Amino acid sequence: MKKYCLATFLFWLFGGWWGLHHFYLGRDKQGFLWATSCGGFIVGWLKDFSSLSRYTEEANEKYPLKLSRRPSMFSEMHRMLAMLIFSLFYRMIVANAVPTSVPSYNLIVLFVAPVGTAFGAYMVSNVSHISLSYKYPLIGAYVSEALFGVSHFMWADSNIILVCTVTCAICLVGWRERQEKIKKTKCQRFGLWFVLGLIVLGLWGSYFYHNAEVYVEELDGNVKLSHVFRVYFASEKWAELKEVLLDSTWIFLETGDFEQVFDRFSDDVAKSEVRNAFRVLGFNKDVEIDDISLADLKSAYKLGAKKWHPDKVSDPEKKEEAQNRFMEINEAYMLLERMIKRRMRD
Repeated sequence: MKKYCLATFLFWLFGGWWGLHHFYLGRDKQGFLWATSCGGFIVGWLKDFSSLSRYTEEANEKYPLKLSRRPSMFSEMHRMLAMLIFSLFYRMIVANAVPTSVPSYNLIVLFVAPVGTAFGAYMVSNVSHISLSYKYPLIGAYVSEALFGVSHFMWADSNIILVCTVTCAICLVGWRERQEKIKKTKCQRFGLWFVLGLIVLGLWGSYFYHNAEVYVEELDGNVKLSHVFRVYFASEKWAELKEVLLDSTWIFLETGDFEQVFDRFSDDVAKSEVRNAFRVLGFNKDVEIDDISLADLKSAYKLGAKKWHPDKVSDPEKKEEAQNRFMEINEAYMLLERMIKRRMRD
């Protein structure tokens, strides 16, 4: 089916960050790279604008049947740079997905990370009219990992870059011109990239669940992101928010007025936040923001912080609960402090 430059431009303009223009032109590998890296880290999406007509022409012509080697690496430096970036990117995704708490974490990373390195180099190598077997980057990744990774077991950044560079260089040996286009149905194409997309999302999910951390100023340290979410979803604050969401949904179904729903939702969320803050700091449930002063708030905060400060809890089983309560107290204090200061300014 013939491809049109105008359609390519529209896909680039409205879906370029997800690689829609590449999927439209049959450049599925580059489309997947863009979809998983926000348009090639935005730079690739911008660069594509000057190449849309060439991409469309290539999509409408058959590749030569003659099999020949690619030019030297110096004539393909832009591709070499892209291979290095994406091999580093996918290696990072795979390595970060391994939970740091598992036994022999470093050995597992040394074993599975080359798969990500090879995948990034392979995908870039096969963009457009280039063809490369997956064995070349995979062998290159494991060989270079054995040479440089083991020499520095904790993986210095310089060694990671060296591994990826050697992998990309080995890929050059296997580059060939593609003999002919491989025909696949739309269902086959969609199924393949959908499954690979789910795998990438799963790897990101493993990272955020097991390894991602956020700095908590009140605790002067890092806390697992999954722990923060568990605490939030187990709190009364989330229970109230669920009720607000349910009420807003029923209002929308009854009235269909989005503006009314939004106003009601914003008002209910604000009231819910305030009620939760009062409860956390130990105020009476009937108290209003106009009934307390800044001095009252500071007094309640000091009492709660003194009781639940993690440094004052020696029992390891209760320390986690103390951290959670201390974070809630700080959040409640900052919210009410902003409201009282705004009232005083008004």
